[in-house]
Amino acid sequence: MLIFCQNAKLAPTYCEILEAFKPTLITEESELLRNLSPTQVLIIDENTELASTIVAKNESPAVLLIGHENPNSEEFAFLQKPITANGLIQKVKLLANRQEQGLLVNFTLGNFTFCGQKRTMNGIPLTQKEAEIIQLLYENRNKILSKEEILQDLFGYAQDAQTHTLETHIYKLRQKIGDNDAKFILTQDKGYAIMDETAHK
Repeated sequence: MLIFCQNAKLAPTYCEILEAFKPTLITEESELLRNLSPTQVLIIDENTELASTIVAKNESPAVLLIGHENPNSEEFAFLQKPITANGLIQKVKLLANRQEQGLLVNFTLGNFTFCGQKRTMNGIPLTQKEAEIIQLLYENRNKILSKEEILQDLFGYAQDAQTHTLETHIYKLRQKIGDNDAKFILTQDKGYAIMDETAHK
């Protein structure tokens, strides 16, 4: 794991919180670019431009940007300040697991066939974030995930954040895959769910 932070006060805190991951702290962009690996998790503090530059490269690492303003990027994770130690650790664990396993889920429910490796639904290309939403809901199928849970898990928003980011993504995703009647991604009790009736048979 690499941590890029040019804030002399914050850098030691990040390293202490993430000590179990044996992070390497880097403070110069040139050094960071020389040490990148596609198998890494990279933490970037307050540098959206650098995060965008890195994910644009082929075989980039899993990038987590920590900052005050969410850039709403489809290509890297975000954690909004102020952060908690536990929130940072959980986000890094999630990224590390996904970096290792990738989007491996493949399934068919009714008229919908999802391929995680190809990032498609019924052959229709999905964005990274759209595929992650489907995978998260499927991994927790038959359970309602609150908007707050999904926002924190996939978008890095704080629990009390006021945003319509998720609703916008769900709306566009439903239109793209032909789920206009919301029978695949269900809206229930201030959250979303994918139901698999075969799991009960």
